[in-house]
Amino acid sequence: MSVASIRIIRPEWKISVFFALLACLLTAWCGNAFAAAGSAAEPRVSFLWAFGSVVQENGGLKLRPVREHSVLKAGDKLKMMIELKKKCFVYVVYRNTRGEISLLFPNAQEHGPAATAVARKYFIPRQDAWFELDDHAGTETFYLIASDRQLTQLEYLIEQYRSADPGRKAGLAEQAIAEIEGIEADRRELASFAERPIGPSQVRGFERAQGRDPSDVSVFAQEITSPLETCLRTFTIDHR
Repeated sequence: MSVASIRIIRPEWKISVFFALLACLLTAWCGNAFAAAGSAAEPRVSFLWAFGSVVQENGGLKLRPVREHSVLKAGDKLKMMIELKKKCFVYVVYRNTRGEISLLFPNAQEHGPAATAVARKYFIPRQDAWFELDDHAGTETFYLIASDRQLTQLEYLIEQYRSADPGRKAGLAEQAIAEIEGIEADRRELASFAERPIGPSQVRGFERAQGRDPSDVSVFAQEITSPLETCLRTFTIDHR
């Protein structure tokens, strides 16, 4: 009886050990699989973005968000805010109705490491300045580009544009815009829940506001995250 008992017990022990080891292996494999899945879903770019305007409305000034397609008029003011949630490279490029371009961010005061600090609010234009739409009506375009790597080719093209003779600027501007629009960006991946200020002598379309305005555009901040290496969002303003 004792031998029989031993013979019965030993196979059960082996089976128990086998299933215990199998369970451990499955647990470890599943854990690694979920970790890999979590890693794959980790955003490559993550930041807060706000784009606001101060407009004349019903006899007073109102703070309004700027959407991807907005209608504004001469005298309305614009301001943007960026706050990185993780280190990445964010660019804001402006193009007016004449095809002239300007890099609004990074700018002369905030560039290189100073433009990639996490949890710091960057206002465009800086501090309490605002952009103000002038009397040149047409379509104003703002390109918001974010990448987990520095876009050296785009930076090079914009720098070439800045320093070029007037006769070469149009062609270089087109090259820079083609570089931007060539970014393979699936806008559906942009989840939201989830400089110097330029004057009319540099780029027509808007000018620096002379007065101070206490309105804080960061109230419109949305978190933008993407698993893509580089993503693009375009804002067009029908300037009337």
